Amino acid sequence: PVDVQVMVLTSGFWPGWPKVSFLLPGEVQRSADLFGVFYHSKFKGRRLEYVLGQSTIDVRVNMSTSRKFDLNVPMVCMSVLNLFPGDEVKSVADISTSLNLLPVEAARAVMTLVRPTAAHSGLLALVAEGGAASSPVDATAAKPGAIPSLTQQSLVRFNVDFKSKHLKVKIVPVLVREGPKDAARACVRERVLEAGVHH
Repeated sequence: PVDVQVMVLTSGFWPGWPKVSFLLPGEVQRSADLFGVFYHSKFKGRRLEYVLGQSTIDVRVNMSTSRKFDLNVPMVCMSVLNLFPGDEVKSVADISTSLNLLPVEAARAVMTLVRPTAAHSGLLALVAEGGAASSPVDATAAKPGAIPSLTQQSLVRFNVDFKSKHLKVKIVPVLVREGPKDAARACVRERVLEAGVHH
């Protein structure tokens, strides 16, 4: 079941977020459609537009180790994770096509899910070029917060060896910035956001 909580603001209150559009998983799309029907029955003549690039979702993941993690992930990342019900290996280009998502946004979502942090490993694992799904690149050896380098041909799979220091995990989107000061600020912001989910 999907429990949807929607914050409705008039367009004057929303800052000018860049629009990100992509295909939602069936259950989430049905819930969004149901809310749309309810909203339009109450407010005739108004336009309802979801700001998917700023949406998050809480998901419970059952790992093969019988551990369960409660994840708070950006909506686009949940759509990406939904493409990996088993041991599939997909390229960034495949993900972009499957979700009808711009290639740059697909790469950003995959970076967010592959990147290890001080608190957890990545939810997706990079697969070595020409390698099998069982031979992922060791992302845990990377410096926490390091953004992996990806191309549209980069291959990923679900990380069945996902580890976290906490059962509640907030996945913070990758911020693409330049310069050491910006990287330091992004790292501090990420730690603050991750810490906030545990208190």
